[in-house]
Amino acid sequence: MTAHDGMTAALLQQAGALDAEAEALMQPAMATPDANHDESDIRGLLELAGAMLTPVYPRTGQTLTGKAPAMAAAAAPVLQKYGWSASGWLGKFGPEIGMAAVWLPAGLELAKAIRADKAASQPDKEEGNGDGHQPQQQG
Repeated sequence: MTAHDGMTAALLQQAGALDAEAEALMQPAMATPDANHDESDIRGLLELAGAMLTPVYPRTGQTLTGKAPAMAAAAAPVLQKYGWSASGWLGKFGPEIGMAAVWLPAGLELAKAIRADKAASQPDKEEGNGDGHQPQQQG
């Protein structure tokens, strides 16, 4: 082994140690969720849920949408405390959330339409005993 080979090996060892140290320093920064980013993501999810509910339950959807900023601001520190990330959930479940955003309002409207169709197909019931006939008067 030449002096040059020994110096190269020492430099490679130092470079490896520096890489490990840099990675260790970066790990907590990468793992720490950003509360502002999470707050924005949570607010977006709540507003999406409000928009999904508004066509079927207008007051509920509007209330949820109106309260979304305060709810998100309260939730973000909790997510940060436990190391959870709303963006992680969005990344992992984004397609499912998108599907629910389309299917849930459609399903709720479909259920209302079915109830309305059933009610429309029932004969009008006049006051009486519930079968459309007037009760017989006695004596």
